Amino acid sequence: RSHTQGGLPAFEAWSSFVSHLHDFICREGHACVPRAYVCYDDGYPLGQTVANVRTLKTFVKNAPGRVSILDTVGFVWDKEDEKWERFLVELRRFELREGHCRVER
Repeated sequence: RSHTQGGLPAFEAWSSFVSHLHDFICREGHACVPRAYVCYDDGYPLGQTVANVRTLKTFVKNAPGRVSILDTVGFVWDKEDEKWERFLVELRRFELREGHCRVER
């Protein structure tokens, strides 16, 4: 039995997702897709699809190879962890520049 995703056969849906994500990363320089993001050229709901991958494990459930592919391109699995990591990088830059971590408000 062939599974479908959004009306497409599963492999085609996965390929479409990866292609759209790749285009986003090339254009934006990161893989943290906003939930409401829709591809302007064809209306593909990339933001919602990314949210589904994160929460429902769409495309990646029991598929470690696909998880590895997404990890390789910098897919953000947990937005809060990603924000924390970005904060730590910026704090380290501040510390190197200023010699301390006491950031004024």
